[in-house]
Amino acid sequence: MSDTEPPVSGVGTALVSPRRATALIWLLPVAAALLGVWLIWRSLADASIAVTLSFDDGAGITPGQTPVRYAGITVGHVSDMSLQEDLTGVEVTLAINRSAEPLLREQTRFWLVRPQVSLAGITGLETLVSGNYIALRPGEGPPRTRFQALTEEPRPDASGPGLHLVLTADSLGSLTVGAPVFYKQVEVGSVQNHALRRDGSGVDIHVLVEPEYRDLVNRSSRFWNASGVNIRGGLRGFEVQTGSLLSLLRGGILFHTPDEGAEPVLSGTEFELFRDHRQAAAGLQVELKVPEPDGIQAGRTEIRYRGYRLGRIDRLTLDPEDPTRGAVATARLSPEAESYLLDDAHFWVVRPRLSLEGVSGLDALLGGPYIELSPGREGQPRRSFVLAQQPPPEGTEGGLLLRLQSPSLGSLNRGSPVYYRQFQVGRVQDVLLEREGSGVEVRVLIDEEHAHLVSSRSRFWNASGVDVSGGLDGIQLRTESFMALLAGGIAFSTAEGGEAVANQHRFSLHSSRSEAEQQGVLVDLYLPSARGLKVGSPLRYQGIDVGAITELELAPDSGGVVARLRIDREPDRIARQDSRFWVVQPRLGLLETRNLDTLVGGAYLAVDPGRGPAGRRFTALADAPVDAGTEGMPVILEAPRLGTIRRGLKVYYRDVPVGVVAGHRLANPADRVEIELRIDPEHAHLVRRDSRFFSVSGVQVDAGLFRGVRVDVGSVEALFSGGIGFASPSGDTPPAEPGARFPLAPRAEPGWLEWEPGLSPDEQR
Repeated sequence: MSDTEPPVSGVGTALVSPRRATALIWLLPVAAALLGVWLIWRSLADASIAVTLSFDDGAGITPGQTPVRYAGITVGHVSDMSLQEDLTGVEVTLAINRSAEPLLREQTRFWLVRPQVSLAGITGLETLVSGNYIALRPGEGPPRTRFQALTEEPRPDASGPGLHLVLTADSLGSLTVGAPVFYKQVEVGSVQNHALRRDGSGVDIHVLVEPEYRDLVNRSSRFWNASGVNIRGGLRGFEVQTGSLLSLLRGGILFHTPDEGAEPVLSGTEFELFRDHRQAAAGLQVELKVPEPDGIQAGRTEIRYRGYRLGRIDRLTLDPEDPTRGAVATARLSPEAESYLLDDAHFWVVRPRLSLEGVSGLDALLGGPYIELSPGREGQPRRSFVLAQQPPPEGTEGGLLLRLQSPSLGSLNRGSPVYYRQFQVGRVQDVLLEREGSGVEVRVLIDEEHAHLVSSRSRFWNASGVDVSGGLDGIQLRTESFMALLAGGIAFSTAEGGEAVANQHRFSLHSSRSEAEQQGVLVDLYLPSARGLKVGSPLRYQGIDVGAITELELAPDSGGVVARLRIDREPDRIARQDSRFWVVQPRLGLLETRNLDTLVGGAYLAVDPGRGPAGRRFTALADAPVDAGTEGMPVILEAPRLGTIRRGLKVYYRDVPVGVVAGHRLANPADRVEIELRIDPEHAHLVRRDSRFFSVSGVQVDAGLFRGVRVDVGSVEALFSGGIGFASPSGDTPPAEPGARFPLAPRAEPGWLEWEPGLSPDEQR
């Protein structure tokens, strides 16, 4: 049959397709690989963390048995132990569960817990059954796996629960760590730690009052050592005092809170730990400096308040700093006197005294001198005072306290009377020497019912002795009362139209009535020269006459002139220690012309009032201060040299004055110059952190062979006087902070003056 023969009829053609069945056998390796990865991950997740501890010795530690516990839960165990390389201790390797990894920080502490029995108590009792274990207390810091173990359990942190207090004592006595703290014989806390002070003056004892008892302690609480037996005796018999039997064996501390409504305390508050209950009852220790210790006896001299005994002198020693200044007395006062011991409290010696004012201190004739307390009513708590020889003025409970300033004291003393129309209305409360030694301050107390007699227009003068005044018309003698003539005193008068004054108001104390009746306050001003000035030349503030020169004389050292000024208007505001005075004279020149008004009226003095305490002696400035009466943002420029820059030059922005050069100085080290600018407050927003400062003094010439000659001249004012300019490239940069520093360029770089930052004058800093 040929190849072209047709197929046999009725027989179909077979079609062959490839077989595509999945090979399941390959899934087994993949599943095995995934299972292996999972097992490895589980192994790593469950693997313990190796931690190394250093102990002094390995007693009580067994590898594979000693557990590691935190909060009663086992978080690991000891896996290995070996000697250290230097043989000074042992290294213990711990296997810590992965779940406890957050506990392992730099400040975490480890220690071995074992049973201990002492008079302070029994600790670690649970280890008698379960065996020793290593405890940990977590701390802060970065992760860490190597630690130095502690020899005992660390004391609770002061930030932990409860009230943590510090008791100060001269010695520790029989107190030990763990000794109880009792309140009404109930244990409410324990001694946590004790340490010797660095200067060796005593010990600090740290105690913990449990949280549920912390409200029992407040500012009035008194702590004392209840350890041992306290025996006192004398001709009248013996007194034996002990605490509880527990405190007798273990040592302990007792405390009592007499005033339950007193201010509560916080952790870290310090209390004094008294030797015994008797000393704690006296309670407050006060130090008195005694310039004249005659008659003062330790253990006998009492301290009283209106006849009530508050305490007595415990110890009297010579002043350790300078024995010639007297003695130092240590007194113990009843706790009820604590509220009296403020800054203005006074202690003085009561002795029999006979004076023009009468007889006082008769009750001290039989019992000897004693110390009287005048309670304080203002200020902070205080524990050190000076024992005065005279009582404070009467009537300190109420009245108007004034402060009078005078060059000298005269015959005034504490207790000297204050008169108004020869009627006594107050007394001198105290006399103090000013710190700089330039005068004295006399504090007077005006009786409350007469306080309305004092106003801002009152004038005070020393009424001691005789006031003599006169001239060609005759001589006038004036005195106050006979008592003031003998014992000294102060008098005052008040003109109409004044305003009421408050406590601590300051007045000048004039030497005589005639001086006081001349209105105003006298001050002395030192000048290198009086050129252009004369008696009668005015003192001005912001163009208003506030005083005048009343006297000109050579200075004692012949190095200048002293001008005596009488300030008539606002003397309390102007006569301040930091006020600034200067001479205003005409200035004529090519660079500067000012003060032309003095060509007609003559030179005068100007003042910029300060804000400090009152002052009476000043030194004039060489020129008007740049910042007088103005405020501005300070900016510091740094330059290699000063050049033509000087104080008073203006600072320009787009040729508009926006500030002034306030001063200049050498830097430290002296390798550059610092120039201080003051930018006007309304223009301070123009100074940005990327601003550029440059000198605009004179004419700037830029020439070249191909670019020709360029001459830059600022404003006419800057051409003659010079100045400093600045430009800011962008308004997106934050404003500069006060005191910001910038380099000073010798000239403006190309393009600086073309910057257009678009700064808004309404921008808030």
